[in-house]
Amino acid sequence: MATFSDVYADWRRRPFPDGGSDDVLGELHADLALADTWVAESVIPYAERGLFEPAQIDVLDQLQALRRRAGNLSVREREEEYLAYVDALSEVYARFLEEGGSIATQTIYVALVGEGVDVWRPVQARVQDDGTFQLPDRAPDGEDWQFAPGSLVRCELRRLADGETLVAVDRVKSSVPELLDAYLEAAERWGTLQSEASAANTAFEENRSLYRLLRAERAGRDGIAT
Repeated sequence: MATFSDVYADWRRRPFPDGGSDDVLGELHADLALADTWVAESVIPYAERGLFEPAQIDVLDQLQALRRRAGNLSVREREEEYLAYVDALSEVYARFLEEGGSIATQTIYVALVGEGVDVWRPVQARVQDDGTFQLPDRAPDGEDWQFAPGSLVRCELRRLADGETLVAVDRVKSSVPELLDAYLEAAERWGTLQSEASAANTAFEENRSLYRLLRAERAGRDGIAT
């Protein structure tokens, strides 16, 4: 089964269907654009910041109605184009509801760095059993968080402009992606050390052979048995 990340990437890559001069197609195009907005306003914040806020309207029901209308288009190519896009919307929104609704989350604030003034980003963090929080896996483009996306953080209550709220104050341990990066870095260093050790051992053996040869030659000249 495709994951949320898979269907989200597929939807973002997919071009939006073109409109047309036909009234039926024009109305369908406008309604599909509205449904696309409903999905985008819910799904993109979840994918980028972990914010799980489903639309107030029943998006899947509206998409099913659009699918029935798209199936009645007179031009076969346009019918397939619209059906494929409606299906992509339905799939990503269904996965969004399934994944986001099954995870206990809470809004916390994480500081942005390099802003010149104090700026705080509200994110939907995953609540852990030990009372810590895991930040979303990705930050919005152009944002640099105080703690790396995916980090596990400890929070404290602090008073911000919006009132008293939970603020990320410390990273408590490395997340899985960071542990993997550290492991790969250590493995690379170990490989480098092994290569250097092998080269040093080769040089040592070569030097020892040369030393024995020189010693034998000297012993021969001095008449000393080796």
